[in-house]
Amino acid sequence: MADGGAREGSPSGPARRAGGRGLNVVSLVGRLARDPDVRTTETGIQRAWFVLAVPRTAVGRDGRRDADFIPVIAWRRLASVVADHLRAGRLVGVAGHLRVEQMDAEGGRRTAVEVVAEQVVFLDAPPRPSPAEE
Repeated sequence: MADGGAREGSPSGPARRAGGRGLNVVSLVGRLARDPDVRTTETGIQRAWFVLAVPRTAVGRDGRRDADFIPVIAWRRLASVVADHLRAGRLVGVAGHLRVEQMDAEGGRRTAVEVVAEQVVFLDAPPRPSPAEE
């Protein structure tokens, strides 16, 4: 078709581009900034929410490397694994996708961004229990 493949009655312009193919892939490596917050929804689905501190590649003027603190959410079985094995300070890799939500709040419109984890890989050994804990 000479018009780039558009058929009569099909959307064109931005409406057509908004659908179709997209790519939303996030890969992060960092340390948990705090212990995961694990809860169960009203429908019985477990979810774990945690913040991953990911060091930036550039060093600041003061010679220090800043970090981005990125919220991550894991659902169902992955949430259970996170709850059972991760604590603040653990080094992990997270693969997932980005979710962005717009909401109205006091003072105007707010944007919430988080990574929905599809895979969490443990990159360090769990801390050994102290002799007092054994």
